[in-house]
Amino acid sequence: MLLAGDIGGTKTVLAVFSPEAGAHAPLAEATFPSSRYGRLEAIVREFLAQVTFPIDRACFGVAGPVVAGTAQVTNLPWLMSETSLIETFGWSAARLLNDLESIAYAIPILEPDDLHTLNAGAPVPQGNIGVIAPGTGLGEAFMTWATSASARAWASRISTSISSKAAMPRSRRGWQRPSPAQPTRRR
Repeated sequence: MLLAGDIGGTKTVLAVFSPEAGAHAPLAEATFPSSRYGRLEAIVREFLAQVTFPIDRACFGVAGPVVAGTAQVTNLPWLMSETSLIETFGWSAARLLNDLESIAYAIPILEPDDLHTLNAGAPVPQGNIGVIAPGTGLGEAFMTWATSASARAWASRISTSISSKAAMPRSRRGWQRPSPAQPTRRR
């Protein structure tokens, strides 16, 4: 089973998903005030103490840049590492993604009730996806469909990595990894 999380400076939302129930039916879900905890692992421990599902992998969308499997939440002193999470919890895999990157990955599986149309248009099969999220900064991510031979080769290299296996179901491996923008700094 997969533990998924949305890690932000204000709150952290954790949920458990199974392949059988699917992405739209969390088996358990809880929200925690991030600032009351010293690190992500403390929240995960508290959540896992409340559920009885066997977690074997995890994926977290983080409010801030993720570089080489490590991240620091923009408005918290937490330092997170995929390696540390795997070692601490004994999971087969863990993945940290920028939160806008994780939203971009979710766009293709949204259902009609998940959407609110601002400007009607015709969907383009395998079209580009853009995400813009104004907040403390201006978060941006985009996703393009792998159509050229070089893009498919790049995507296949990504799909063989453990991090890709941890975060993406096989049906999504044709997508190129989105490129989240660096967060805007306030002056």
